[in-house]
Amino acid sequence: MATVRLLNLKRKLKRDDKLFNVYKETVNGYIEKGYVSSLDTTEGFKLNQTWYLPHHPLLNPKKPDKVR
Repeated sequence: MATVRLLNLKRKLKRDDKLFNVYKETVNGYIEKGYVSSLDTTEGFKLNQTWYLPHHPLLNPKKPDKVR
């Protein structure tokens, strides 16, 4: 299910350049603020168990240039 959602998000971002750029800026902002980080494969890694961070762009019509 996570893989299908990721592929759908990828298709959506490929179709909409503006959404892609805003989404990319938002995710990069999360990385800069320390909300998100890469996981070292030796840190907290268990065999046969994979965790996916659910994410998708949330848009507010009153704030068209902001994505959460």
